[in-house]
Amino acid sequence: MSKQQKFLILAVAALAALQFVTCQNEDDALADNLPASYDNMDKLKLMIQYRRAISELESKVEKICPGHGYKVENVTMEMTSCVEQFKEDEETICSLSQKMLERCMSPLEDLLVECIPSPSKAIPPMVTSMMKKLNRYVCRINGEHIFEFANPCFKHINAKTQRCILRFSAKLEDRQRRKEYPSAQDACELMDTFKPCFQSHLNTACRNPITRETFLQAFDEVASVCTEIKVNENIRNNEIELA
Repeated sequence: MSKQQKFLILAVAALAALQFVTCQNEDDALADNLPASYDNMDKLKLMIQYRRAISELESKVEKICPGHGYKVENVTMEMTSCVEQFKEDEETICSLSQKMLERCMSPLEDLLVECIPSPSKAIPPMVTSMMKKLNRYVCRINGEHIFEFANPCFKHINAKTQRCILRFSAKLEDRQRRKEYPSAQDACELMDTFKPCFQSHLNTACRNPITRETFLQAFDEVASVCTEIKVNENIRNNEIELA
């Protein structure tokens, strides 16, 4: 697996499977690091994907942190160097992806924490924790449940689900209008608000219990990070009271 391939896996995780956008940049030097078995078309495709991934990261960081997008190139180099330390012939896909999330996300985390407002600084580490939880869940379940993530029933949005999504979207828009910067606790409260929508959608769109179980447990795994945050917050509050 080439450096570019490893970075693409990491970029997909970092962007939560965001779709690639068109990028006009080219970097012929990337081709020098690809396996000799790759023909010119394969190399071109991978180069384009690699540049698109970096471009998307730059775009997202610039949107969140105006004036900091230019730092993404160095951050991606750090992340890729971290990935290069792993020996893929000694790893499974699950162990490799987990190590990437545990050891290689900190440069991007640090960049975001540095530039976002104080109330939101706990969110980047929280998102990474959620991704790690989800990765562990997918790697732990059996094949039958894994295939359910591709079940088309999940995409069938009915009128009830649409109304629920609209109410949830209205809450987000209201927060944006007030220009409030969300805290990790705010993000967790939004997840709590969204869960009934999510569960209702599963109950109406997907009739098979295995399908519903797969998606709902994935949601609960991600949301469990919020439970841990609440527990830690309670511990800190108790320590303050006792001090």
